[in-house]
Amino acid sequence: MANLHLLFSSNALHRIPLAKDDALVLLNDAVLLALRNVASIKNPVYARAADIEARGLTNLALAHTQVINDEQWVALCLQFDKTLSWI
Repeated sequence: MANLHLLFSSNALHRIPLAKDDALVLLNDAVLLALRNVASIKNPVYARAADIEARGLTNLALAHTQVINDEQWVALCLQFDKTLSWI
């Protein structure tokens, strides 16, 4: 059973129990984590484009993070068995 974890703040990452088939979406201030080395996370990592733009990060290279729009975010939510929110 795969879970999609929605992370809304950068200080909750250490609490997320990512399983092998899970994925992580960075939202709100959590998109700032994409600036750090998220290469240690073996799961797919996504960041919401609107949140990146709102924080002025659009011209930065976000390694190991796929930028997604709202439609792609909804599609991800439908793709996974459960969606879990972390604040």
